[in-house]
Amino acid sequence: MSVSVYLTPGPNSQTPPPTTDPPVNFNDVVGSEAPVEYKYEIDPSGALVVWRCLPDTAPAVEAAYSSAGWHKVTGTPVRSLLERGSTA
Repeated sequence: MSVSVYLTPGPNSQTPPPTTDPPVNFNDVVGSEAPVEYKYEIDPSGALVVWRCLPDTAPAVEAAYSSAGWHKVTGTPVRSLLERGSTA
């Protein structure tokens, strides 16, 4: 499953998060010679990390957002997040 990140207006904004702004999408690539899967992890600090996962290769950071930079994420969390017992 791809990852979608919904961003906040800005770190110092007092306005509520918009409900109509499109998310930043990290789309999986399947059925090709170079398949890519995106997963996310929420750090204990609240920062969001989007990982690019390739077969037979260590995951690499694709993007990172501070805790104030995003308000919602959808997609598949990385396994390490689930092993720690967190829910996202």
